[in-house]
Amino acid sequence: MTDDLTSPETLDDFVNHLRLERTSMPKRLRAIADAMIARPDDLALLSITEMAQSLDASPSALVRFAKSIGFDGFAPMQKTLRRVILDDRDTYRDRARKMGATLRGKEGDISHVLDAFALANISAIEGLTSSLDLGAVADAVAAMRKARLIGVVGQRRSFPLASYLYYGLLRLDEAAILLDGVGGMLDRAAPLGPKDVLVVIAFAPYAEQSVAAAREAVRRGSQVIALTDEKDSPLCGLADVAILVQESNLNNIRSIAATATVIQTIFVALGMNSNTSSNAGKTDDR
Repeated sequence: MTDDLTSPETLDDFVNHLRLERTSMPKRLRAIADAMIARPDDLALLSITEMAQSLDASPSALVRFAKSIGFDGFAPMQKTLRRVILDDRDTYRDRARKMGATLRGKEGDISHVLDAFALANISAIEGLTSSLDLGAVADAVAAMRKARLIGVVGQRRSFPLASYLYYGLLRLDEAAILLDGVGGMLDRAAPLGPKDVLVVIAFAPYAEQSVAAAREAVRRGSQVIALTDEKDSPLCGLADVAILVQESNLNNIRSIAATATVIQTIFVALGMNSNTSSNAGKTDDR
């Protein structure tokens, strides 16, 4: 076991290393790892007894889990998890100041900020040409083309991406709905059913509301298309089609540029056969 899990710099570091470690864990400990990956904020605040109840596990299993990833016990693991979560909650002003420090005193010159983000985003977008699974994109487009209704969900950083996809679908005259969580109804998956598709956009540490919406869509018999970042994402186990996208992360300010490019590709591909792709006139025969 490396020191990566016991001394991570960010929550993403902790989650990403935990994803790697979980593959070699026994089933019971792997379930604990999956829960910690999906909702680290909740588990960081619970006592060992509360966490055990939440996970349907024993306190001793949590101690064994902590020791299996290099900690002396449950308390040191939770202390580390709390620290990285608090660090991850730096305001954007805090992050901007830190970024300014890395620019060696040039933070007053906006051109240096622009250059840094432009180069990072260019690198991420260029990476799509070699890393993007075009077969998965084609499968997603085919599923959306056949759907009676397309639901779209994305929370936190993914919300503008979900809104952008929803906008594109409406411009194509597709029957679509944006599940934005108003009124606390996000986990109900709105009117989706067996002839419908839910597109879920979520990246580590994964909004629990988005994962819950995917689970509900599966329960209702809808197809699920996931835009996410890792094969071990909780969405991959729920999705009929998973599209993996790696974004740039500059000074813990994570981009959405590469995913926006994929979304553009999806709705333009959907519109390329516009005379047959529109689901606006499809009958409600669920």
